Amino acid sequence: MNLPYNSTTYPNYLGHATQSESSVSWESSLFPALVQTNCYKYLMFFACTMLVPKCDSHTHQRVPPCRSLCRSSKERCESVLGIVGLQWPEDTDCNQFPEDGPSVTCLLPDPDVDG
Repeated sequence: MNLPYNSTTYPNYLGHATQSESSVSWESSLFPALVQTNCYKYLMFFACTMLVPKCDSHTHQRVPPCRSLCRSSKERCESVLGIVGLQWPEDTDCNQFPEDGPSVTCLLPDPDVDG
């Protein structure tokens, strides 16, 4: 999936217990509808952190997305979702994720994506 990590753990942040359950959710969710939009490049990494969360190799715990990753994805994509008649998923409230900082382990926005 071209992610900067290669270990994941379940359940994921959407409550899916297996990878196949996540795959079905991915295929039937709003994300494929956004492939043709500019927001897709911002949403893709965030969606992956939710569906296939990184597993910390030392603690064997899932690593959450940082709040800034969630917020940047939401800011760039929420209006596009509205255009196609969709809303930002309620179970992805950005306030549930940690703020990034020196003593916090979370996944940040991709620095290669234009801000």
